[in-house]
Amino acid sequence: MHSQGIDIDQLAVEAMRLATEVVTAARSCGLDLQKGGTLQRALRDLAGPQLFAATGDSAIDLIEETVSGEIEAEFLDLVLEPVVVRACGDVEDYEWIEWPLYTSRGEELLRLQQKLGTLKDRRATVIAWHDSQTALARLRRA
Repeated sequence: MHSQGIDIDQLAVEAMRLATEVVTAARSCGLDLQKGGTLQRALRDLAGPQLFAATGDSAIDLIEETVSGEIEAEFLDLVLEPVVVRACGDVEDYEWIEWPLYTSRGEELLRLQQKLGTLKDRRATVIAWHDSQTALARLRRA
């Protein structure tokens, strides 16, 4: 555990695990077959030691952009559903909520998008911690 209660080693391991999950999910959705070698390189960079390098940003951005476009293509319809908001005796008050309906592939892509967001957060925390430690080391030498 480090001084601010952040276990940076654990976050780095979690980021690497998430990166592997993202690559596996992207491939299971067929994303590695798109955009030629560019997306394949991005997936390879994400799964390897490049995760925390500058190329990790562009890899994640490309994957996110591809996933977003694919999610739009998997949209089926908007569904209206009644939801009980208050019940008093035999009387129930309803509100109608509207939610998007996607294909099963679209649902997979939505889960992938959520994992990408978590991965970005963990990766940014690890990089920020590393940068701050580098800056502190420079200050100590000065």
